Amino acid sequence: MKKSYLLLIIGVALMVITSCKKKDPVLPPVTPTPHGGEVQSMPYYQSFATDFGTYTAQDVLGDESWMIDYSTAKMTGYVGGENKADEDWLISSPVNVTGVDHAKIVMEYICRYFASVNEDITFWASEDYVYDEMPNTATWAQIPATLTESSSWSDWKTAEISLDAFIGKTITIAVKYLSSTTKAGTIEIKSITVQEGEAGGVTPTPPTPGPGTGSGTADDPYNVSSGIGLQGNASNVWVRGYIVGAAKNGLSTVTSNDDIIWSAPFDSYTNVLIADEADCQEVTNCIIVNLPSGKPLRQQVNLYDNPDNLGKTLAVVGTLRTYFGQAGLRDSNGTEADFVLEGYVPPTPGETIFSETFANGQGDFTIQDVLMPGDITYVWAHASQYSCMKASAFVSGQAYETESWLVSPTIDLTGATAPKMTFSQAVNYASPEGVLAIMISTDYAGDVTTANWTELSLDQWPAGNNWTFVTSNADLTSYVGQYVTIAFKYTSTSSTSATWEVKNFVVEEPAE
Repeated sequence: MKKSYLLLIIGVALMVITSCKKKDPVLPPVTPTPHGGEVQSMPYYQSFATDFGTYTAQDVLGDESWMIDYSTAKMTGYVGGENKADEDWLISSPVNVTGVDHAKIVMEYICRYFASVNEDITFWASEDYVYDEMPNTATWAQIPATLTESSSWSDWKTAEISLDAFIGKTITIAVKYLSSTTKAGTIEIKSITVQEGEAGGVTPTPPTPGPGTGSGTADDPYNVSSGIGLQGNASNVWVRGYIVGAAKNGLSTVTSNDDIIWSAPFDSYTNVLIADEADCQEVTNCIIVNLPSGKPLRQQVNLYDNPDNLGKTLAVVGTLRTYFGQAGLRDSNGTEADFVLEGYVPPTPGETIFSETFANGQGDFTIQDVLMPGDITYVWAHASQYSCMKASAFVSGQAYETESWLVSPTIDLTGATAPKMTFSQAVNYASPEGVLAIMISTDYAGDVTTANWTELSLDQWPAGNNWTFVTSNADLTSYVGQYVTIAFKYTSTSSTSATWEVKNFVVEEPAE
């Protein structure tokens, strides 16, 4: 058989075999993933499980950036145990908010450790932003929004933010992150959706009313069952119930009734449980109330120091949100005006002789730098984001040897009989090498180095390793009939520099 004839036979056979094989199905065309910068239509959904998708991340200030981590868009200025100053934007593609009566942003997120989450995380809209450009090239309008801090890294929250003000427009939306060298929070965003609908939807209906159920005001607080039903949906509201126990010391999560101490002795002063029934011992029928450090709410209510409070009624104002993984009430200011405890009569406020909150600046206080290296320009400064005065000599990763005084104006105690000084303070990165002191003088004339000073004794100091404010007091009775000057004296070394924050300074004559 000739070679050419054999090749012809083989070729025909292959054609027959091929024609008998089942053909692959015709697949529908794949819809391409939208490119960043293209105008999107609603619903506009973006997951951050693997990348930023149609969003862009822009760094305005600092070395840190939005990143994809834990299948989220994550931003933090807390790196290597230090707080960093950052401004970073997570910016969408433009989206048409047209043809609807209502529109909203729906965001699933976790955020923790912010100084003020709703000041450090804000939302913005622009009609003229050019995709992938820096945000300062466009005009932005802030979108009102409220976020809630999470209690753990598994405590996911969902925010619904109204876009009704932008109906009929094509806008770009942005999440703006801020942090400072004093405080840097962390936010993780799982997804963001721009969709039709009214933010908030239907207001949650509280459970069947019981004693104290009403508007959540001081005069008509919610009962505990109502507070449980409103978790995550009510802030600055009052709740009333019986004090029935406290979560055990050392726990971060309560998972069963065994995690609660229901009778004395108690081992924790940070929280109490309240319930609608005085004999309740079922944690799911309780609200766990956070007792803020250094405040009257903790001092007067905690069961560790006040075991006789068990069974008493407590009404308290705060935010209804998860605590210890259970229904909670948190964020109370903890002052005498923020709670009512059965049988407790708050002291009558005294007559104020002098006060300065430091909320808007240093007021009439003056700053004198006795020792100031040339590498730094200040120690004491006003921290507007925290409404306080702050002292630190730690700059660009280095501590400096300093001595700096924050000095009050002259305070008249000639008409006083039993004056006292009160102020709030927080101290972090403290060390025996760095000395902080409250000083008083009767002969100060404008120069701290030529006056005679005496250190005042305070009833308490902060722990020195966190940002928790405590209220400190000092007795000024021995200075009755005199004019005095009070100063905050800050010193540091080249190896250790504490950060000291002070606010709400008051000298008063207590009521009789």
